[in-house]
Amino acid sequence: MHYTPDYKKTALDALKGNWPKAIIVSLIASIVSGVGYDRFDITVKQNYQISSEQFLAYFRNSGILPVLSYVVAIFTGFALIISLAYFILSGSFRMGYCTFNLNLIDNNNPQVEDLFSQIRRIIDGICLQLLTGLYTFLWALLFVIPGIVKSFAYSMAPYIMAENPGMTASQAITMSKELMNGKKMDLFVLKLSFLGWGLLAGIPSAIVTSIITNNIMGGGNIFTLILIVPLMMAGFVAGVALSAYMSAAEAAFYRMNITPKYTQTTEY
Repeated sequence: MHYTPDYKKTALDALKGNWPKAIIVSLIASIVSGVGYDRFDITVKQNYQISSEQFLAYFRNSGILPVLSYVVAIFTGFALIISLAYFILSGSFRMGYCTFNLNLIDNNNPQVEDLFSQIRRIIDGICLQLLTGLYTFLWALLFVIPGIVKSFAYSMAPYIMAENPGMTASQAITMSKELMNGKKMDLFVLKLSFLGWGLLAGIPSAIVTSIITNNIMGGGNIFTLILIVPLMMAGFVAGVALSAYMSAAEAAFYRMNITPKYTQTTEY
């Protein structure tokens, strides 16, 4: 019987000497297809509120509103292109990211190239994304909780597909549901155990939000604005490192709960 501390210890042991690789792969995975692990966001409530009129007035007076409109238009075009690329590539990159983390946990010489190891399975990746998204959505129509429960039930499908090249998305989802019987709460507890680290990693972003808010309200100065860049960098690095840690822990969860019937020798 394994517990959350076991998965986290296994992940940390595997990450020793591999932190640079893990952070780089986590960063690339997040940028390319958004497959980085879930992170906890912090919402900081201020003692005051900014009205939409004050916000717009700030940008009008600064003279950047026309420039901002062009930037938004260009960004929208890029966003559409990126969204299409994300839809096409995210499934295969998700499996590649699972491959990297399983090699990490298995001490099997993990490499950045592992992230691209499943790129030839683009169609399988698209099917996996579509089916898991559709099933989760349909269950969520009943109520939010069933949708969340099913998302945990399907969560091992990318790992199973990564280790079984001949498996279809539907078969992997079925296997994942079987594997997660009685284990969904364990995975939920594992994710929840990172809440404190998530809050800590979010502190730089919260400070940046406070600085920007103070400057919009007219209470800031140039010295506080100078802090924005290093704080944003610190928050970014902390978030990526935490994502790598959480992904490794999830891979440890998968590896430590796997049974022989899910190995590559299984016939389909």
